Amino acid sequence: MNKKNFFRQFIVVLKKSRKHQIIFGAATFLLIGLIFLSIFYFRGFLIGARGQGGAITGKSEKENTQQDQKYVLPKGTRLIDGMPVPEEEANRLPIGVMIENLATVRPQSGLSEANLVYEALAEGGITRFLAFFADDKDIPEIGPVRSARVYYLDWASELSAVYIHCGGDPYALKLAREYGMKGLDQMYNGNFFWRSSTALAPHNLFTKTTLLKQALQAKGWKNEGDFQPWLFKKEKKLNARPTDVQDIVINFSTSSYQVIWKYDRENNQYLRYNGGFKHLDKNSDAEITAKNVIVQYMVAKIKDPGDIKGRLGMHTIGGDKALIFHDGEVIQGIWKKASRQERTRFYDNEGKEIEFNPGTTWIEVVPPEKTVSY
Repeated sequence: MNKKNFFRQFIVVLKKSRKHQIIFGAATFLLIGLIFLSIFYFRGFLIGARGQGGAITGKSEKENTQQDQKYVLPKGTRLIDGMPVPEEEANRLPIGVMIENLATVRPQSGLSEANLVYEALAEGGITRFLAFFADDKDIPEIGPVRSARVYYLDWASELSAVYIHCGGDPYALKLAREYGMKGLDQMYNGNFFWRSSTALAPHNLFTKTTLLKQALQAKGWKNEGDFQPWLFKKEKKLNARPTDVQDIVINFSTSSYQVIWKYDRENNQYLRYNGGFKHLDKNSDAEITAKNVIVQYMVAKIKDPGDIKGRLGMHTIGGDKALIFHDGEVIQGIWKKASRQERTRFYDNEGKEIEFNPGTTWIEVVPPEKTVSY
């Protein structure tokens, strides 16, 4: 075949295939678009820390941030716990107090009045509380107040809370300064605390709400919260609550730090046992209760092998599994926290955000290797 005939036939074929080229080009463009959409979708779907067991599902950081901006509770709803209050009391500045949990200091003061409480391991298998108060109650004694740890800063940060402590891990103190947190360290603000004569230091340091309100005024901190709330719902009526509910048993370390939550069907709440005994409040002998109990699984490791005190670090940013208990039922899901200042949010395994019962919530931060039964 000569060159002239070859090019003539090539042009004919090209003209005939032009329609197919257009179809092929459109299909290719569509396929490439689908590939890019899939990449972005799965990036958002899998974003977060990878704990034991693989990637954690949930929403992307951008989606969480956008969703946070839409959360508006009905007027007269307290933002931190969903309880109905006068409108002017709905958004008080949360005050987070580090509280000790050695067996020798129990019962502690003020825990039954907290709106939100974190319990997590510290060094040596002990646990420690970060209790948040954000209402107008007059609490005559809160404590014993103890020292700061790094991961508690992240939980205080997401509520833009005042962080109350006495000294602490040097790295935690350094980070608190760098973060510009509202902090009240007894080491430099002793007039807002006192030491009791009934125990030896460092287990005898206490404060109270009247002193803490004075501290807010002295520091020029406005008594108004700056955080995004969770979602809240109406709790189930008595006839819709289960009659046979297993105890929630959390084995942090030794029997002295075993936590048991027993469901009270009549009042639709959980009763706390600490180290085998009812956990009471020293101020009133009231039993500590919660409307919601969350087991938040979180990797915990000694952050510095050379630290003779064995201080822990925790993967507070990212996500992992979670168990959410309310109404006598359990929801298996996940938690996600996109950044230090982002609110931790909880989702069921279908990706729907959890709606909590109004009232106090206790968050039990548990390493994945620890045993939890329910």
